[in-house]
Amino acid sequence: MGDERDILADIRAWRDEFARRHNYDLSAMGDTLRKRDAELAAAGWTVTSGTPRPPAYVPAVLPPLHLPGSHRPAAEPPQVA
Repeated sequence: MGDERDILADIRAWRDEFARRHNYDLSAMGDTLRKRDAELAAAGWTVTSGTPRPPAYVPAVLPPLHLPGSHRPAAEPPQVA
């Protein structure tokens, strides 16, 4: 059995090559993968997809975003009465 790092390296290399071949266009990558799923289903393979999971946690108020190098001050946090 191969080293787990080798497997991950192979997966990442395939993923990076796939993205490069599609010019990093997510829409084109999705179209290709959907076409591949349809071809496999037509050939008798069982193709499954899961429904997206809801996020585990969504804060009621998102913290202010301050990017390094930006000169706009972050918003003041809301005052609790």
